[in-house]
Amino acid sequence: MRRALLLSTLTALGCDKTVALDTTLPSLRDVYVSGVCPAEGSEDKLELSVVLLSQESSPSGSRNLLPDSRVQKERSNVGELLETGSFEFSLPSIAETEAGSLNSPAYMTHDDDPSKISPLAINPTDIEFDYVAGAETQSAAPYVIFVLDQSSSHIGQTATDVDPAKGTDYNGARLSFFTQIVSNLPESYYASIIGYSGNFDDAEESDNLTAIPLSLNPKQKYEITEDDRPKEVSGEELLTRRLNGFTSNVGLGVGTPMIRALKSAYTLATEARDEPPNQTGLRPVVVLYTDGIEDGDTSGASESLSDIATLYRDAGIPVHVVHLNLPFTFPEEDRMRDIELGELACQTRGDYLFLQSNEAFSLNQNLTPILTNRIDGRWKLTVQSTFNNVDQFPSEQGYLFNTALRVTLGEDTRAYSVAKPADGKLAKDNRVWIYKD
Repeated sequence: MRRALLLSTLTALGCDKTVALDTTLPSLRDVYVSGVCPAEGSEDKLELSVVLLSQESSPSGSRNLLPDSRVQKERSNVGELLETGSFEFSLPSIAETEAGSLNSPAYMTHDDDPSKISPLAINPTDIEFDYVAGAETQSAAPYVIFVLDQSSSHIGQTATDVDPAKGTDYNGARLSFFTQIVSNLPESYYASIIGYSGNFDDAEESDNLTAIPLSLNPKQKYEITEDDRPKEVSGEELLTRRLNGFTSNVGLGVGTPMIRALKSAYTLATEARDEPPNQTGLRPVVVLYTDGIEDGDTSGASESLSDIATLYRDAGIPVHVVHLNLPFTFPEEDRMRDIELGELACQTRGDYLFLQSNEAFSLNQNLTPILTNRIDGRWKLTVQSTFNNVDQFPSEQGYLFNTALRVTLGEDTRAYSVAKPADGKLAKDNRVWIYKD
């Protein structure tokens, strides 16, 4: 009788241990650091974009662990379990080779002199989930707009000839990558593709089949005309066809009208959000891909990329930038990370992913899970740092952030190395870049 009374009392007090022992729930399986930006309004703080994934998809298809997610053997949800003490920083294993002995949990490699290493003190001060367009919009379906550079620099084409040695992606590795991304998006998502190069005018004119919000639910069909006959195809098939079309058409456009393409994507995003094709609404996110605008933006627009960043920021639409480096046949000053593209990502709460070569599309296994799961939002980890020390870190230059992050959630601990790979293949480089104004 006393035992039955004790169990009854514990249950009444909210201490039912059977809830905590639920082993059917997912657990923490993967951790990624996808970006770092200056914290708004604070000189001594940085914001890290952290992605936490489970081994199972949610009903929506995403693997993201969100604040209201539950994990096995825990009575509290993830938002209640995570605290600043859940995150620990230490030097990555490569630090002994690259930086020698440092008395710090992180360090920065300087853009102006890659051999220059400065220790960085960091201390977590806050953790919160940064939802796309706010937590109140989470019932809306994610809508991904891919804005893809198709300029002739991919195959090394100039106005007079084609030199594959100067091509950034002569074999089209990026197209296989984005085809994989599209196929990995949950069927509850919507997606569009805008390709830009040469005399690109606007999305509706050059990408009329994929410049609408296409449902990735295979049951949703779209009618097209093929061989003078009507045919019904899925949204994923339309997007895949568009990417396959890029393979045959690449090199037809000399120039990179990025601003014009981003303006078209903005119009597409806001119109779809205001008049969604479904009942729950859409949450637009833009994924911008480019191999750079080394010869200048050919949009002929009066706006700057900074103006476009403000436009997207005010609308609450994140822009994730995937920037492919130029080959070694180009001058070193043209093969640098881009300040404006980095700021476009930071100002819109997106990430700036810089790829050393097109080999990264296949060798860096972190790119696909980062992009496909970064659509919902991010765990924004704010850290106090010594990055404001102007003697160690002078202004008006870029830095590569290096560290190893361990995250503990319930009974699970996972780590991620924000560093160069031990095998020296820069295509697998996981460092994130930050520019200091």
